[in-house]
Amino acid sequence: MAFAGTNISLFQPDITQKLTERIDDLKQKVAAWGKRIRRFSERSRRFNQNRLFQSDQKRLYKSLERPEVCGAGPGPDQADTVAFWRGLWSEPVNHSEGPWMEVVASQSASVTPMDPVTITPEDVAEAVRRAPNWKSPGLDGLHHYWLKGFVVCHAVLARQFQEALDQKSLPSLFTTGITHLVPKDQDTTDPSKYRPITLSFIKSCKAGDHECLLAANTQIAIPYIADGIAELGIPALEPMHFENITIDQGFFKLFLQNMKVTGARKCKVAEMKRNFRESTMKMTLDCPLEATGRYIFTGSLWYQAISNEADFVIHADSIRTIVTFKIEEIRDKDGKTYMSLIDYIYLIELVDNLHLEFGNLFSSNIGKVQPYLRIINNEWWYSVANIGEPIASAMVQNFFDVMKLYFLRVPVGNI
Repeated sequence: MAFAGTNISLFQPDITQKLTERIDDLKQKVAAWGKRIRRFSERSRRFNQNRLFQSDQKRLYKSLERPEVCGAGPGPDQADTVAFWRGLWSEPVNHSEGPWMEVVASQSASVTPMDPVTITPEDVAEAVRRAPNWKSPGLDGLHHYWLKGFVVCHAVLARQFQEALDQKSLPSLFTTGITHLVPKDQDTTDPSKYRPITLSFIKSCKAGDHECLLAANTQIAIPYIADGIAELGIPALEPMHFENITIDQGFFKLFLQNMKVTGARKCKVAEMKRNFRESTMKMTLDCPLEATGRYIFTGSLWYQAISNEADFVIHADSIRTIVTFKIEEIRDKDGKTYMSLIDYIYLIELVDNLHLEFGNLFSSNIGKVQPYLRIINNEWWYSVANIGEPIASAMVQNFFDVMKLYFLRVPVGNI
């Protein structure tokens, strides 16, 4: 008897060896196919995640969420935790240097050392000359525009950079931050089973220090929250995506599809106060806004029957949003206190004019409706109160969801 597709027969004298070789051959083929399938699956997963990141970051972050393990068990001893991380970060280490390092050192011996660097105010001016005017990459939130204009600051900055080079030291604010330990699995008592996440933009404030809460944390954190903090599972606010928003005014219906809203990253915190007696927190934000997408309009407007579909743009230089959160404090098993946002109420006021552009909405009657278009662009409050309510409601709900996650991730003591 022979095996199908092979020249192996049970009556051959070396049948055991041939069977072993055949089994090994099949195992190698299975392993090779398994690796190909895993590579294909991994590539497909990355491809789909990249596409989802471009189209809907909120869904991507939800798909990456794992079961919560925070607070699933007792935390590690504080002294053990400090000792463990100090051993990793503070203790000197004797590295094993391979022979190749001696070869590199000998080859570099003939290299001429770099001349000492002297940073001048002119160097600082040249460095900021091409920087975008209204970008503020630093923790102080200072825009490049002011660095360009206040030339008296260039000498001070040059001196500080020079001191950093000569003294080989940096200010502590550049190198110090609050580190959060996130458990990797269910074993919450072992300090080595935690992942350190440092949020350098968060500074400690006293509970009643409203100026610190406003300037040092909330305003600084806004761009980071808008971009999303993947380490904490916080999705991005910039841009917001809404698949479909319906505005029904009875005499017409307006459908806004695939709407993208930007401007959250440029929000300015005008006020932030916490009322301990009423368990509320009030936040006032001034934000620019631009919404783009596709609209479908059916019905009548200004006695004109309209049925149209085209692109739209909604733009406002500044919208003031006042959100009052109902909050309660919760504690985890380690005794850390967090703020849980339960509910909210909001009020929206426009600081500057609202500009509405609905392409081809009045293509056949543009002359008749031109005066109305000027009114709606100038009398922006009517537009927002009567037409923009569904848009505002969806945006504030999105903002509430993200802020709720943020406050559940960052302890009150670190805010």
